Amino acid sequence: MNPWIALPFLLGSLVVFQPLLNRLILEQRGLPFAAWLNSLVLVSLATSALLFCYLAGDRLPSYLRPRMTGEWHAWFVIPGLMGFALVFGVPLAIRAFGAFPTIVAVLCGQVVTSFVYDLWSSGRPVTAWRVLGLVCVLLGAYLSFRPND
Repeated sequence: MNPWIALPFLLGSLVVFQPLLNRLILEQRGLPFAAWLNSLVLVSLATSALLFCYLAGDRLPSYLRPRMTGEWHAWFVIPGLMGFALVFGVPLAIRAFGAFPTIVAVLCGQVVTSFVYDLWSSGRPVTAWRVLGLVCVLLGAYLSFRPND
């Protein structure tokens, strides 16, 4: 078994803890402060990583070497806007619905989007198992939003 499978699992748990912590900051300092603080930490760490990778140069694989020349496209800012939307939106959803239904809905959105992306970008075939997995996720999202009976 590939030990790298632990990385997405760990990242999945961070998807839960980050907005929960942001919600705590929201209650004490407000959501704009939480978003600003997240961004400050991100810019600091990303700048450090960029500098480290730039100085390491050829000792790193090509995908880790920064390329500071080339064309600039306006769409390069879209991932940052998406990150901001997540940092701002998920704590609000947790506040409104609770952690479990919010994270299930986020997971559902990720699964549906990745299913369509794989089909569109790589032509990965639609199999009965993949469709069953998708249906299970959608059913889980539905069940987590049902009121307590």
